[in-house]
Amino acid sequence: MYNALVYILSFVFVLGVLIFVHELGHFLAAKYFKVRVLTFSLGFGKRLVGFQRGGTDYRISVLPVGGYVRMAGEYPTDESVGAPDEFLNKPRWQRLIVGVAGAAMNLITAVFILSAVFRFNYMEPVYLRQPLVVGTVTANSAASEAGLEAGDRITELNAKGNPNWHDLEMLSITNLGAPVAVTVERNGRQFGLTVTPRLVTLPETGERISDFGIQPTLAVQVRNLVPGFPAANAGVQDGDLILKIGDHPITKTDDFSYLNDTIHKSVGKPLLFVLKRGNDIFTMEITPVLDPALGYGRIGFRPDIPTEKMNLGVLGSVRRSVGENVRIAGLTFKVLGQLVTGKTSPKTLVGPIGIFKVTGEAAKTSASDLFHWMSFISLQLGIFNLLPIPVLDGGMIFVLLIESAIRRDLSRIAKERLIQVGFVFLMLLMVYVIYNDAMRYTPWVKSSGSTTPQTAAPAK
Repeated sequence: MYNALVYILSFVFVLGVLIFVHELGHFLAAKYFKVRVLTFSLGFGKRLVGFQRGGTDYRISVLPVGGYVRMAGEYPTDESVGAPDEFLNKPRWQRLIVGVAGAAMNLITAVFILSAVFRFNYMEPVYLRQPLVVGTVTANSAASEAGLEAGDRITELNAKGNPNWHDLEMLSITNLGAPVAVTVERNGRQFGLTVTPRLVTLPETGERISDFGIQPTLAVQVRNLVPGFPAANAGVQDGDLILKIGDHPITKTDDFSYLNDTIHKSVGKPLLFVLKRGNDIFTMEITPVLDPALGYGRIGFRPDIPTEKMNLGVLGSVRRSVGENVRIAGLTFKVLGQLVTGKTSPKTLVGPIGIFKVTGEAAKTSASDLFHWMSFISLQLGIFNLLPIPVLDGGMIFVLLIESAIRRDLSRIAKERLIQVGFVFLMLLMVYVIYNDAMRYTPWVKSSGSTTPQTAAPAK
């Protein structure tokens, strides 16, 4: 009951706030240009309470997810008396700004929320600030071919002295495939090497990065321990470090997948964990249990790498938020392009059920995770509404741009047909993504032999 309440309230909060902010953008722009606004509603459906002011009905409606703004003469099908305060009687450039304002508010909100997350609760992996000491070298990788070995310390990276893992991470994003000069310290002597990283595509995002083929030695920490699950019942505590599972050491990023897979596939089979708490090292036997909703084994925690809180300051937080939102927006447009060209399957699209699930998971994890996800949804909502699809803001903007180019308005019949086509398209898209969500997340449509889902950081 508690989990259901968290999922529902967090979903209503996230979508309610973001859709309300979107409509607020339209409202403020319309008021600025003296468009007569008939209704500004928080929520949909039947009016519960409200008041009238300046010709506008400000109301709270029965369904709390989102809201809407209704302007006089907004649609081609509306009765028009030719009043100057009707939306369609305003100059095109003013209508264009009113149309863009909703998406613009979502984009601004995305930057604002993520800036706040970075300012007050930015947690960064501890290893990123540590010296660039090679933990493991991937076989047949760029690093192995260049001659790097486990235990090597890289003292220079493209002429930058004393680099850390954060420097290498930034280089993997900005120095795509170009040779990198490194100075290596091994057994007390130094020598130079050239590493030519290989370009790889991240399966989760489609982003292209340089892969050097080296990994740090990582600790894996227990996070978000779930009461009543096997790990908590065995005495595991939040913050414990996982050193081994069975005879397999957990020391690099690849071991996350091994840890996940082993737990997921070991329902009813005892697993031996070697853990560290403070200076104490001890072993525990933990038996995964089947989660019927997910279809695989869990022991009740989320593995994570140790992090530390960083103080970025106000300007640093805004700068990082803008950069992150620009990066995600670029990836979003790339995926949209791949959907259009058929390089990416539409089955990758996530609908309301998927958003509901992820929102609830984020809310259960932490407020920081919830607001980080909220920023992402706000950005996607802004981008989606700018797509040139009739019924959406982007459809109206597209029509206004065409009318500006041909210096005349399209006929009312043409606009009505565009709205009808756009409505049908959106309904078909909604049915499709809801069906995909049901196939992906609803337990009774999953096969009994389902394999471990591929997720970035699964909760166990």
